[in-house]
Amino acid sequence: KMDLGLYAQDQWTLKRLTLNLGVRFDYFNGYVPAQRRPAGRFVQAFDIARINNVPNLKDLGPRLGMAYDVFGDGKTAVKATLGRYVASLGGNTPFLLNPTQSIVQSTTRLWNDGNRNFVPDCDLNNFTPNGECGAIDNSRFGAIVPNTRYSDEVLSGFQNRLYNWQTSVAVEQQLRPGMAVNVGFFRTSFGNFTVIDNQLVTPSDYDSYCLTAPTDARLPGGGGYRICDLYDIKPAKFGQVDNLVVFADRFGDRKEVYSGIDATFTSRFAKGGTVTGGMSTGKTSNRCVSADLPTVQFCENDPSFSQFLQFKVAAVYPLPWYGVQVAANLQNLKGIPIGTISSGTLVSPPTWAAPNSAVAAALGRDMAACRGITPCTATTAVNTVFVGASFVGGTQLFEPNQEFEKRLNQLDVRLSKVFKLGRTRLQGQFDIYNMLNANTILVVNTRLGPSYLQPSNVLGARLFKLGAQFDF
Repeated sequence: KMDLGLYAQDQWTLKRLTLNLGVRFDYFNGYVPAQRRPAGRFVQAFDIARINNVPNLKDLGPRLGMAYDVFGDGKTAVKATLGRYVASLGGNTPFLLNPTQSIVQSTTRLWNDGNRNFVPDCDLNNFTPNGECGAIDNSRFGAIVPNTRYSDEVLSGFQNRLYNWQTSVAVEQQLRPGMAVNVGFFRTSFGNFTVIDNQLVTPSDYDSYCLTAPTDARLPGGGGYRICDLYDIKPAKFGQVDNLVVFADRFGDRKEVYSGIDATFTSRFAKGGTVTGGMSTGKTSNRCVSADLPTVQFCENDPSFSQFLQFKVAAVYPLPWYGVQVAANLQNLKGIPIGTISSGTLVSPPTWAAPNSAVAAALGRDMAACRGITPCTATTAVNTVFVGASFVGGTQLFEPNQEFEKRLNQLDVRLSKVFKLGRTRLQGQFDIYNMLNANTILVVNTRLGPSYLQPSNVLGARLFKLGAQFDF
């Protein structure tokens, strides 16, 4: 593969204004070597010729920076940056585009162990319903024809790689000698998203239905509400897959934008003491697109800035006796989200495995996965959230960014003393981790049932530690 980056930069100074003007050219060209894949139990052997230009992408991105001394005294500065950055591809991209990886190598089928002998009494090499086994859910399993293809526009061209624009504006102000504040706004927007479009399926090939959420006091309003925008593929289309990766803008305006605000301060005080801290908050706004489903539940997600507000303060001070130095770090963070999208990833989604009996009552038929097997033991997961290359959104028990655990408050303290032994230096350390002995919840069980929301990990208990560092 060829992974090339060329960068040029110049700096201009115009009175109190300093400009950094740069531009970067990126070029990536990968290939898949010729290879032979041996036969397996369900798949015959086949040969693959060398494949070039997977992908072949070129990008040009500006890198701009500005600093302005507002009053000319070096105490007030306005800084701004703007840059376009492409996603790192590495050798993993040709690997993913290797036909041996895109061919369907696994499939699932329902099995009804009617005689309870714990053995599938069917011909596993027969992919249609037979004996105790239903049909496989992907009719192209074991086929030589790749199951997932990439459109030419995704694999080649200029400015077609996944990218992001990063922008920042900050103001720095010196309040007095040894004390300064910094307030900044940061924004990152992503582009060139891709989506997987099944060429054999259209939105009209799905039947829609609604379910009633279980009654549970831990769900919003105690549960029992309607959950719609649920879909099941029509039986005639079950298992038909021919995926094509295309740009998401074919199906709508896919969006992922991070916006954040930081406000920090730094101060020196007394004889050698320093204190730093501030607040930070931010949010990631998402809008999804879907190539095949008619609609997507909670497709647009735009949390408020206040939901992820956090505070941190750190201080160091040399005590006036025996050369002892004390340091402390206090942080106050937002509690973990429940069923919430954070930075493009769903955190702690509530999971409900709805049985076929509930789906069939709403749909007027069994789920498509039940074709050829009775009784049907299939379930559908009501927590499906698609992220990344496809879209963000999906089927959930309730709207994300609504439920959070309690905030985290943590105080850590360190006492240290330096002993000089000639040209060597020994520093003794005494640490207290989580001095307030907080037991904030960090991870919860997300499967709906008796243990739903039961903590599985909490902040570690108060901990004392002795240590030493020897420099020579």
